[in-house]
Amino acid sequence: MNLVVVGNDTALAECKARFGDAHHYTHVLSSVSDVKQVHKADVVFDFFESGNAKDLQVYSGLTDTPLFINTVFTTLTSLLSQTKLSNPVFGFSGLPGFFNREIMEMTSVDKEQAAIAEKLNIKYIRVKDQVGMVTPRVVGMIINEAFETLQNGVASKADIDLSMKLGTNYPFGPFEWAERIGVDKLRKLLLVIQQETGDSRYAPVF
Repeated sequence: MNLVVVGNDTALAECKARFGDAHHYTHVLSSVSDVKQVHKADVVFDFFESGNAKDLQVYSGLTDTPLFINTVFTTLTSLLSQTKLSNPVFGFSGLPGFFNREIMEMTSVDKEQAAIAEKLNIKYIRVKDQVGMVTPRVVGMIINEAFETLQNGVASKADIDLSMKLGTNYPFGPFEWAERIGVDKLRKLLLVIQQETGDSRYAPVF
């Protein structure tokens, strides 16, 4: 199966880590400039974080090719309402560290994802189509609280990371997580969630 990965080197590495060597990978840095490669795909994973539906028009010629779009900063429904895509389309979190998880969070407006997920050997859970999905929201809030704890002088970064790993069995401490994901991406995530929910608890403190 030819998996086209639209994104940076990290996106390609996470796809390879998840799906292994059983597939052929075509790495595309820009779907717009590599339309031919995109249209040769059996499955497309677009990791770009643009909420601009115009960027998805390159996929309008696909009919049966499953398309996975990074919708962590927007919703699948809002993107599809502005496009005329006829192929199966799904949302996922393309933030670093969230794609290559044991269970993948996906959003969908139809029920076709089960067969596609089975074909790709994806363990998945279908979640509500909302900004931040589920796990990114939770992790983003945890990291935000950790930054506030640091600013209040309660503990150092190293102590906070260690206490969360030992006390809650987290795979990474909050600041380790922040470094892996990217502070700018986390700030953007919290801001869009705050805008959508109107909840001041999501206001980034860093």
